[in-house]
Amino acid sequence: MFSKIHIPADREENILRRDGYTYLLAVIVLQKGKKLGLGIRHVQNRVLVSKIEADSLAAECLHLGDRVCEVGGTVVSDKGGFHI
Repeated sequence: MFSKIHIPADREENILRRDGYTYLLAVIVLQKGKKLGLGIRHVQNRVLVSKIEADSLAAECLHLGDRVCEVGGTVVSDKGGFHI
């Protein structure tokens, strides 16, 4: 299960917006028996989606190259801060 919504004002401080991009908040709820299916990489103090497995939770709402800014309300800027 997932949802995409516009980013709330209190979370805007974690994002440096650039023209030509769409910014949404993706909320992924882990489900028993379904893989998250997400690969990430660290590039210039950013965490980017680098792999998405077919038929996974990530495939429902993320795209290659998407930036991960927060996980569980915690700001992340490298793979070390990415825990589920």
